[in-house]
Parts: sequence; C-alpha cells; structure tokens
Amino acid sequence: MNESMKTRCRVLIIVGILSSVSVVSAAPLPAATQVEFQTHYQKGEALYLAKQYAEAIASFQKALAIQSDPNVLYNIAQCHKRLDHLREAKEYFEWFLRIPNDISVAERQNITDIIAELDEKIRKADAAKVIVVAAEQPRRPAWRIGVGIVGIAAGATLMGFGGTFASLDGQAVLQDGKEDFTRVYDTKALAAGLIAPGALLFVGGVVLLALPGSKVSTAGDSKSTLAWSIGALGSGTGLWVRGGF
Repeated sequence: MNESMKTRCRVLIIVGILSSVSVVSAAPLPAATQVEFQTHYQKGEALYLAKQYAEAIASFQKALAIQSDPNVLYNIAQCHKRLDHLREAKEYFEWFLRIPNDISVAERQNITDIIAELDEKIRKADAAKVIVVAAEQPRRPAWRIGVGIVGIAAGATLMGFGGTFASLDGQAVLQDGKEDFTRVYDTKALAAGLIAPGALLFVGGVVLLALPGSKVSTAGDSKSTLAWSIGALGSGTGLWVRGGF
C-alpha cells in the first residue's frame, strides 16, 4: 500500500470512521442550515488533515452549535486527544456515547477503552504535579526550653521589682506611718540595677524559645534544606531539587 493510500486510510479511521453514524430520530435541518453545517464540518475536516487541531475544534464547534451530530463530537474529541487535552477529550468521548446513535457494540467498546486510557493518563498527570515537601522542623532541645522559661520568669520578676523601686525614687520617706518630706527615697540606682539584668534575662529567654531547632546536616553541607519532587510519585523518573536556606 503506497503512502497516499495509507494516509487516506488514517483519515477514514480518525476523521471519517463515524461517517455512517446518525443521530437517532434527529429532526431534519432546513436546506440553508444544512449547507452551513456542512461548510463548518468540512472546514474542520480539512483543518484536521492539516494538523491544525485547535482551528479544527473551532470549526467543529460551530457545526455542533447547529446540530449535535455524533461525527462532530467524535472529531472534537479526537482533536483534543491530539492536543493532549486529556480532560476535554474524555468529556467529548463520553458525550458521544451519551447521545443516541447507531454505532456497533465493538465501536462503543473501542471508545470506552479510549476513555479508560484517558482516565489513566489524567491520573498520572495529576500525580506528576509539583509536590513541595517541606523539611521537618527539628525540635528544640529540652534544656533550651527550660532555660528560656526560667530566664523569662526571672527577668520579669527583676523588672517588676525594679519598676517598684523606680516608682519610689524621689518620694517622701514614711516614718511611723507619716511622710517625712525632709527625706526622700533614693532608689534610682537600685531600680536600674534590677531592671537592666531583668531585661537581659527576659530577652534572652525569649530568644532561646524562639530559635529553631538544630539544622539538618548533610555531608559537607550544614544548611537546612527544602526539597520538592517533579514527576510521578513512585515512577522512578521524578526530578528532585534541593536548595539551602
């Protein structure tokens, strides 16, 4: 069989295989509308043969808007399949099977098998989407948590006492329950001596609690890492990318 005959056979199989299929009980179209339908349909076939599948879909869609012809649905499905529009191809093949037509049991089974194949491809495509896997946050050492809490508590206590003494500075001394305005409290230095270390202890405790755990170490690299996978899970073909931060 020469190449032109092979090409012709492929055309018949892919585009014209359903040429004898008709919509059961379809209402006849007016002559002018039928001409318009055929114009869009034939243009779609020509574009399909030219491998201009997106443009063929547009023409077939115009024909479909005139009449829900099974040939049109099938050809739109094939165009989407050629373009790897898996979900759209599946949708139109399923639509084709839903409308009344007179295809044989073998043809129906063949299209059912195509739908199953598309389902499997869709599942694999979904599994191959980029999956970001964040590195597990290492736990903080228990000693650091304990020291941090103690530091915060001690710092808050010292600052509390320091604030009290600071409020007394310059006030009259109480003598036998009475204020002696000839003498005043001089607690400024004591207050500063309590507030300053208290603030340091408090901040130090907060820092100890806020710091993350120990970084993940790898051979020759002490940086924490973030890893993500591109590829089907468990396929052995995925691409792994690692980056430090």
